[in-house]
Amino acid sequence: MHHNARADPGGHTGVAGIVEQAVAVLRTDPARAELLLRQALSRGAGLPATDLARLSSLVVTAVAARGGPDRELADAALAAALRWEAISPPDAAHHRALAARILHRQGQHAAAADLFATVLPARDLPYRPPEIALLHEQYGWSLRALGRYTDAAGQFEAGAGLVADGAEYRELHADLSADARTARLFTTGGPSTMNPR
Repeated sequence: MHHNARADPGGHTGVAGIVEQAVAVLRTDPARAELLLRQALSRGAGLPATDLARLSSLVVTAVAARGGPDRELADAALAAALRWEAISPPDAAHHRALAARILHRQGQHAAAADLFATVLPARDLPYRPPEIALLHEQYGWSLRALGRYTDAAGQFEAGAGLVADGAEYRELHADLSADARTARLFTTGGPSTMNPR
């Protein structure tokens, strides 16, 4: 879930000015926007929690826009998730899912699996079924990398179930179903290799 709304610092006019500057350059100079947003967060301890959460989401946007390292983007997403936790569970889940996907991509499968476990099943995720199916797929591959083949198969099957009725998702459904079957072979001494996408 993307947040373009500006925080309204009320009487914190200094912070308000910093936020205005950050929003103005977010697209053209995301690195500067990130610095300004972090400055606003450091000075805005007295702001309402929702404003701080929105600022944290904007930091995530800025880090992504400047092409920051995956680790920095994951850290920013987790920081935003903490801000949103008590305010908006869907926003918190979205940011945790983003961090999980980044860690999965980095090959940090234990950390990724721990995060995926907090957002799946997707009671709070503001995503469509095929997007959630892809999260199950990535979770499954992280579990497979950890040697948890039965759990991995379960995630592939859960993802396949989400797209079973959509003709436009036949290929995704077939891939997930095949991944589930192959993962289950590992529990019976089957193939020794799998090639994650």
